[in-house]
Amino acid sequence: MPAKRRKPEPIGTIGITKATLLNKRGTRIAYCMDTPNAIAKALMKEPRAAKVKSILGTHAREHYKPRMAPWNKARSGLVRIK
Repeated sequence: MPAKRRKPEPIGTIGITKATLLNKRGTRIAYCMDTPNAIAKALMKEPRAAKVKSILGTHAREHYKPRMAPWNKARSGLVRIK
């Protein structure tokens, strides 16, 4: 029996944590690292995302607007779900 392949987990600042990006219907569309700047960067890359479920709770896209700026050079570790 072949071994099951594991996807590499994004590494956050506190262990291995990831946030889930949800579309308007609440369907999971992507994952990213669970830090505020990484989430904001992922939202900049994924315009379909309407909400984010993270270790700090569920927030709408607007919650991260102040961090969605050109100065944000964070690595998001964005992984889209097919």
